[in-house]
Amino acid sequence: GINAEYGEDPAHLFHTLSTSDYSSLILWRDLPNTIEMFLMYVVSLSGALAIFNAVPGLFLDGQHMLEAFLDLVLGGYHGYYGQAKEHIMMAVIVLSTLLVGVNVVVAFVSVCMLYQ
Repeated sequence: GINAEYGEDPAHLFHTLSTSDYSSLILWRDLPNTIEMFLMYVVSLSGALAIFNAVPGLFLDGQHMLEAFLDLVLGGYHGYYGQAKEHIMMAVIVLSTLLVGVNVVVAFVSVCMLYQ
């Protein structure tokens, strides 16, 4: 029978059409997925850096957050409480800096062992 849409026999149409291997260099079809994946990486990296920066380590913003927290808890005391606040800050900052350093070294050694 004749197909009304094409005006010809479908078998004739099937045998006369051909396809090629052409594919566009710009993958417009994958662009939304690529953008989504890129944004997921950006958000993940930004979140990880924000959490890392909140650690009360030396030269990180967490050091200032800890100082503000101790000022809130202990107030603006001088003398004994002021010295206690300084000792607490120093102990927490040194401990957290050491923990971050140990974590970085362990991660580096793990990656080096993985790629031997």
